[in-house]
Formats: sequence, structure tokens, C-alpha cells
Amino acid sequence: MPLPKFSSRYPDVREVFDFALAQGGARYTLDSHGKAVHWRSRAYAFRKVLWGEINPSGGNSPTPYDAIKITIDGSTCVIHLETASGRGKLEPLQNPVPGGPVTASEILSAPKKEGFLDEPFLEEQAEKLRKDLGIDL
Repeated sequence: MPLPKFSSRYPDVREVFDFALAQGGARYTLDSHGKAVHWRSRAYAFRKVLWGEINPSGGNSPTPYDAIKITIDGSTCVIHLETASGRGKLEPLQNPVPGGPVTASEILSAPKKEGFLDEPFLEEQAEKLRKDLGIDL
């Protein structure tokens, strides 16, 4: 039987995808490996159909689910979220920089090392940027 051509016919996939996005990934276990393979096919078909609905004239608007990649481990679909390039893993910092975040104002008011921004052009650009950002020193 062919896969549906309307995103509204995939409520199960949307529910799992929304859960995975909210949780940063998920494991969706089915009764068998074959059912997991079939569900993954439906999930990717849903994403393709949804993209076509968002871009009826062939545009390039993303769907909320573009970062999802599904692998299969036995009867489980493992739903990963990947960065746009698919080459890296984005994680929160476990140990932030000592002293906490640094503001632009602190950077601009810090003592300059000798030879730092000796060029008048660079000094002018830095001053313009400071004013544009509304940073008072």
C-alpha cells in the first residue's frame, strides 16, 4: 500500500517527532525490527510530504523536523537531532568559563596590550561599533 500524501495522515509520526524535539532525542520501540523499518519509512515520508506542503511552489523553507535522523537498533527507532551540517554535536557547557560570561563593555574597557589596535582605522571602527551597540565606557 502506498504511503499517504498528506501530513495529517501521520499523527503518530508527528507525535513522536514533537516528543523527540522537546527531549533532545528519543527511542521509539516497536514490536519487531520489520515494524521499526516500516515506521522509519513512514517518518521520512511524513517529513517529505510536510516539506512539500510548506513549499508548494518549490521554495526552500525548512520544516521543524529537518534535524531529525533515525537509526534502527533491533526493534527500536533511535531518533537523533543533528546540527545542520551533520558533522558535529551541539551540547551545553558542563563547566562554564571561570568567572562567568564576559560582556562587550568589559572587553572594550579592558587594558589594551601594547601594539593592540595601533591602526587608527581599527580604532575608529571599534569606536563606531561601540557607539552603534550603545556601550558606554
